[in-house]
Amino acid sequence: MYELLEVMAKQSSKREAKQHLANHLGVSYQAVKKWFDRGYLPLDRAIECEMLFGVDRLTTMDPKIVAATDKRIF
Repeated sequence: MYELLEVMAKQSSKREAKQHLANHLGVSYQAVKKWFDRGYLPLDRAIECEMLFGVDRLTTMDPKIVAATDKRIF
């Protein structure tokens, strides 16, 4: 999960990176902060971040979902 933040934070602070992500996804900063606090993104946002930033969705998804599914479908 923090790989995504690191990719985005290369030129800014982590707070600015979260705000940048929120702007890209059309959500509030608070929503992004909540995702990072719990340690994963909603599935649709994980896919969107993979497309936007090239970060593997399996690293940003709920670990319970990843463990319970066949990784080949992702």
